[in-house]
Formats: sequence, structure tokens, C-alpha cells
Amino acid sequence: MEKGKIDSIKDFRKERGISMEKVSDSIGVSRQKYSRFERGDGFLTIEELDNLLELLDLGVYDVKPQVEVVKVGNEQIEINAKQKAVIKKQSRVMAIQSDIIVKLVGDVERLKKLIEQINKVSNEEQTVKRIQTDISKIKKRFC
Repeated sequence: MEKGKIDSIKDFRKERGISMEKVSDSIGVSRQKYSRFERGDGFLTIEELDNLLELLDLGVYDVKPQVEVVKVGNEQIEINAKQKAVIKKQSRVMAIQSDIIVKLVGDVERLKKLIEQINKVSNEEQTVKRIQTDISKIKKRFC
């Protein structure tokens, strides 16, 4: 077998007719933990991983790393499926936050205009009251 030829431990296990229960029992983990590992949602300890490779008669270099190279700024980094899913969720959250901010900025602008209108009306009311007071004073002087 060539190094790095196994794409998926899950597929390799199934091809060999080994059940998930047998693997989990043999390496000393729960079926749920092993299932999460095969899906890329969990991790095995070094000892558990060593036991798994021994059970499947594989070496460390027989399995292709399940990573993707992505460009971040000027750098290229490797991420696994779980990290990619987290980044995708964070991107969605950021998009939602961005939409909320845009809406809030629009609301703030509308509030500023309303406050300006209220202040204008308030100033007009104060002006009207001053005029009424002045008229009252004039009436008192001449009446």
C-alpha cells in the first residue's frame, strides 16, 4: 500500500467489514466518541489513535491528512473539516451582525432626523409661548 493512499478511515474500516462497535470496543472508547472522530467532529487521544491504526493494520503515513489549504491574507493555512465548519458558521454570524449594524445605523439616522424635528417643534413652541407672553405683557400695559 502506498503512503497517504487511504482517504477515509471510515471507508477503509467498512471495506474491511469491521463494525464501528468493534473498533470502539477494541480501542477503548464509546461508539459515540468514535463516530464523532470518523465524522471529523471529535478527536482521539494519541493512545486511542495508535490502537486504531494497529487494529486496522495501518501506519501513520498510510492515511491522507483530512485538511484543506486556504489562503488567509498573504498566508496559506491548513484547516480540517471541523475548523472549516466553524469558520463557515462564524462567517454567517458576521454577515447577520453586519446586516444588523446596517439596519441600526439606518435607525440611528432616522432617530436623529426625528430628534431634529422634535427640537424644531419644541423651539417653535417656545417661540410661540414667548410671543404669547409678550402679547400678554403688552395687553396688560395697554388695557
